[in-house]
Amino acid sequence: MNLLFIIIIIIIIIIIIIIIIIIIIIIIIIIHIMHIIIIIIIIIIIIIIIIIIIIIIIIIIIIIIIIIIIIIIIVIIIIIIITTTTIIIIIVSIIIINLSPYHHQYVLLLHLLLQHLYFIALSGLAW
Repeated sequence: MNLLFIIIIIIIIIIIIIIIIIIIIIIIIIIHIMHIIIIIIIIIIIIIIIIIIIIIIIIIIIIIIIIIIIIIIIVIIIIIIITTTTIIIIIVSIIIINLSPYHHQYVLLLHLLLQHLYFIALSGLAW
């Protein structure tokens, strides 16, 4: 009877030890799985941040390119307007000079007008 009691106690102790070992192994596995999940979440967050930064940089570059294109178009329009008005003024001035007996005064006026137009053109381009 005494021996049977000791064997039962030993078996119960062994079962308790096995249960404790299984619980410890399960806890260790859960902790490792949580570490892996946390690492995966951190990697996903880093990738999302990098993608957002790249998108912001691309948007800024596109905006800068659009602004440069608009400035180039405005400068080209200014050059075209100044060139066409200069050509028109020259043609009209040549006609007036040829019709007028005071053509020397008109030549001087034309020269001053052209200087004024080129000054406007240069200030527009500098802008």
